[in-house]
Amino acid sequence: MDSSSSLPQTFAEAIAHLRVAVLQRFDAEIEKKHLHYHNRSHIACLQQRADRLFDAVAPILFPNDEQRDRHKQLLNLSIAAHDMVQIFSEPVPAFSSRRREAGVSERATIERLRHLVWVQNQQISTHHPGSSALLSPVDVQMLEGAIAATVCHYDPADQGLFQPALYSTTHAPSVVARLLALADLGALGMDGIEVYRWEDSLLFLEENLDVVKLLQIYPSDRLVQDNPTRAENLRQRLLRRARFQVTFAQSRLARLPAELSGLPPAAQAAIATEFRHLTPETVSTIEATTPVEDDLPLLKLIQFFRLTDYIQLAE
Repeated sequence: MDSSSSLPQTFAEAIAHLRVAVLQRFDAEIEKKHLHYHNRSHIACLQQRADRLFDAVAPILFPNDEQRDRHKQLLNLSIAAHDMVQIFSEPVPAFSSRRREAGVSERATIERLRHLVWVQNQQISTHHPGSSALLSPVDVQMLEGAIAATVCHYDPADQGLFQPALYSTTHAPSVVARLLALADLGALGMDGIEVYRWEDSLLFLEENLDVVKLLQIYPSDRLVQDNPTRAENLRQRLLRRARFQVTFAQSRLARLPAELSGLPPAAQAAIATEFRHLTPETVSTIEATTPVEDDLPLLKLIQFFRLTDYIQLAE
């Protein structure tokens, strides 16, 4: 059989082929680096949020069906690819979180995706020059910009995370980039408090693999007695994380208007409707129900984050 027959014939097929390749590489990364949060479940949640945002703004921003479909295909690929490479700083000090340097994983992801697109384009061009399945330089630029838009920085002023690309006045992000970035940090606003806390617990476990091992060895109600030094270290880490949940929620509420400002007013209003949970009342609930007191016992914090439950589910 002619090998060219297995090559993508349409743009949609080209994106589907690339998505398969991307997810295969992502699956290997998940297993190798023990990713409790950045995994297929995260991709599925992100896809659902991004679909809602795209459906809300597409009639406003893309009156042309062909343009709408192409942007949606590029959004789908950027969702699958955006966390494909996860690079943690080395070495990880004992009894502390492993960390990602801002932008490092995203740049590596962009390089890998760029190579995958180039290889596929070369194969298609060899057998079908001028094929509609080829990704254009504009398509590639849009994919790269979308992944770059998910880079987060910590703002000590409001003690939350933000994505600098959404605030650029010189290089405005594409619609694909903006929707991906908004969906990536959209758990609280779009899905509510329960999902917000669930995602943060999984991210905590991903960044603190020593805690996973610790709680697999010691029953949570015995840890303080059996290993008081490690217990206090964990208590302090969880307390910092709980306090961050509060300030991050406050930051999300305050920042959303600025993050939508590059869109037409009608599109801003449509997206704001999808962020129906991002209200002062939601933030007040988080402030009132998140354990942040200095003298909180470790067991209370473990129960709040449901660490034992999530570790057992991952086994």
